[in-house]
Amino acid sequence: MTQMIWKYPLDGTQIDLQMPVGTRILHVSEQHGGPTFWALVDTDASLEMRSFRLYATGEPMANPVQYVGTVLLSGGAYVFHLFEITAPSSTRAPRVST
Repeated sequence: MTQMIWKYPLDGTQIDLQMPVGTRILHVSEQHGGPTFWALVDTDASLEMRSFRLYATGEPMANPVQYVGTVLLSGGAYVFHLFEITAPSSTRAPRVST
């Protein structure tokens, strides 16, 4: 098992990522003007598709979801909350981040 920390910049509000199985998200923050998360991954693990959604404060949410973290953008003018979507959906198109 080889562990590393990988960075996942988030583009858009609905994010589908191929990630190593067992990936653990460590931190969500703003970097270079956009939301980003860092995760501990096992680089030897097989890959799985995971889905995430950024919600603005006060925005209605789909269920079920699991809270990951909160990110402030533009000096706190915009606040978004990252959730992992825990129910499968056939309407999401897979995206791969490298």
